[in-house]
Amino acid sequence: MALKQPKAETFCQRAPSFLDYLHSILQKYPDRGQILKELVQNADDAGANEVVFVSDEREFNITGGGLEGSQGPALLAYNDAVMSPRDWTGIQCPGVSHKREDPHSVGRFGLGFTSVYHLTDLPGVLSPPYLGVLDPECQVLPGAGKRWDISEAQDLPGLFEPFWAGLEAVGQHRASAQGTLFRFPLRQQPSEIAAGVSNAEHICNLMQTFLTEAPLALLFLRHVRRVALHRVAPDGVQTLMGTLAACPQPLPVPVPSEDEGLSLAWCLVALHRDSVSTGSEWLVATGRATEGPVVALGTRLGCCPELSLAHPLHGACQGWLCCFLPLPATDETATGLPVHASAPFALSDDRRHLRWPQEGEEGEEDARWNALPLLDLLPRVYSHLAAMAVALPGADAYSLWPDPECTPSSGRIHSLMSRVCQELAAAPVLLPAADGAAGRLRALEAVLLPEAVGDAATRQAIQALLVAAGEPVAEVPPHVWRALTLGMPKGLREATAGHVREVLRHHGAAELPAAGRLSLLRYVAGDGCHAELWGLPLLPRADGTFVAFGTASAVVYMDTSDCPRELLPALAGSFLPSDLEPGLESLLRGIAKEGLFPNLVLLDPAVTVQTLRLTLPPTWTSQSSTPVTWCPAQGPPQPPASWFPAALASRMASLPDADVLILRLYLADVPSVTKQDMATLAALPLFLPLPCLATPQPSELVPAAATLALEPELELPQDVVLPEAVLRCRDEADRRLLGRLQRPFISAACVMLKAIRAVAQGAYVG
Repeated sequence: MALKQPKAETFCQRAPSFLDYLHSILQKYPDRGQILKELVQNADDAGANEVVFVSDEREFNITGGGLEGSQGPALLAYNDAVMSPRDWTGIQCPGVSHKREDPHSVGRFGLGFTSVYHLTDLPGVLSPPYLGVLDPECQVLPGAGKRWDISEAQDLPGLFEPFWAGLEAVGQHRASAQGTLFRFPLRQQPSEIAAGVSNAEHICNLMQTFLTEAPLALLFLRHVRRVALHRVAPDGVQTLMGTLAACPQPLPVPVPSEDEGLSLAWCLVALHRDSVSTGSEWLVATGRATEGPVVALGTRLGCCPELSLAHPLHGACQGWLCCFLPLPATDETATGLPVHASAPFALSDDRRHLRWPQEGEEGEEDARWNALPLLDLLPRVYSHLAAMAVALPGADAYSLWPDPECTPSSGRIHSLMSRVCQELAAAPVLLPAADGAAGRLRALEAVLLPEAVGDAATRQAIQALLVAAGEPVAEVPPHVWRALTLGMPKGLREATAGHVREVLRHHGAAELPAAGRLSLLRYVAGDGCHAELWGLPLLPRADGTFVAFGTASAVVYMDTSDCPRELLPALAGSFLPSDLEPGLESLLRGIAKEGLFPNLVLLDPAVTVQTLRLTLPPTWTSQSSTPVTWCPAQGPPQPPASWFPAALASRMASLPDADVLILRLYLADVPSVTKQDMATLAALPLFLPLPCLATPQPSELVPAAATLALEPELELPQDVVLPEAVLRCRDEADRRLLGRLQRPFISAACVMLKAIRAVAQGAYVG
């Protein structure tokens, strides 16, 4: 006897209707601008090489099997791959991922394809041997859709003719069509699927936007190499809106195919638009992890653990993240790196954002998956890309290096930048400064020229010295310096002044020209460690030679205003060169005052007198009272003609006034003077100037030089200060001396007129 069953009601969960599902997806995926990109991605997953979009604005009024609402203007999307049985199944199951079966696929006919419902209610597809149309609202096709064999075309002209016309628009023939044609009739009025309507103008705008952004998309697609966009007007006239093409080429140099735990693939991609080269050539590297956490997690998620980087060989690049296709431009997808990066990232429901684990939490696996390619795989592939860029002929070796100043100072992007810089610092990617040097340098072993060296001549001199000494020197631009500082803050070897001093001490500077040595002297003395100059052969002399600091047998003299070099004519070659750059001369004078080196001597009266005795003819310094003979024309050891005025002027500064007066009277009474005597006389400090702006209270005698003199026996008021120097003619001796020098006299009226003009010009202001 059967047991009586308890009374029960059905109680279970049911899936929402497909329309509810569509509403949810379209709300999460609001961006219509991604539609063309998603269709290109679907074509790439199918292995297509070519994609053609057409804004078909024609109306088809054909009876016989036509579907209401399907014969008006439409977006056509063609690719040259034929749909497989698996694809026909997949398009009927939107949202069901096939990634586990094919980790290289982004997900054919998933959320991305569903976005076409923003435009249409009746998406259709023709891929021999079938034509299928979807009708989620069941408005014209009971069962939400139907598929026909193309052998039935002659019985259903209203259904097939818009597709045949579409194939002809993309260059195919209806009798021998190959590939797949999607046709999306534009929604003319709100429906249960979506309220938004579309028109031909909107489709053309989508295409123009795609033309602007698509070159980046073609860099990372595995199969699609050409995209064309057309417009067919209502009258059937067809125009080409544009074409995009990517032409992969092999690299002209040997390439590494693997590294520890990493396999690598390489190519050069030349981009063309409208069949014309854009001059855009990209180096693309794809790295796939073969071991490690990223492989294990990728296996669980059904994702391929690989990442691609693309860098232009010419021109700048502001890097973005891509998931095969470019992600919407946001702060989150901008990396600050000069490369674009693509990986099978896990995206948010609206496919606009990457999913990330929360701060301090482990997070879901797909969110953690995004961090692994970026922070683990990308830096390793990046270092190989940089090494390859250095090897390519004509490429800018350092354009691929990132600049830390262009990224945030904290956060995920900063962590990425730090890891990239660490990998670059360990890779052989620095160019040796030596001409013709083979190989590349690692930052850990290189000696880098400092950023703040100064002028180009100094940099060149330092580089020449280090190269001659066999140092592994490299010169890098400022942004590379910043990247290396971030990547290895404590390990950089820099050609500091101290390092260059050590190289000079062991290697010398015999191979450097004089200008190079002077540049090195300015650099190695510039840090203030003057005592460490001892032994360096950089001290210049007027005879063109260089001696070492501290070498007592090779003295270098420095003259002063009180003790000019003309006093020691026999030692003219032992002075500092008179044409030294003022800053360097001032630096050496400061070092001389420190008294650090016995062979760097700053002249004073005592030193001058002592040294002068050693340089004059022996008969001049003997104790004999016999007059000496001076013959300047004979040359050394006889002093030259210019020596006497210099010696006399130097001595006069210490003579008593009575002796100066006797000298003045003697010179005024000399019967005749030669041209050389006149030059000597003009250089002697024998005259007293009137007060002027430069010396309001003159107290010392001055040479006549080319200065004007006031007429004899004229006096100006004591409180008058002249705008420029004028000599006073004090007595008859001054008058005769100035006459011999042929100095013109100026009247008091002229002097005052000059003063009035100076007042008018503001010379006395302040």
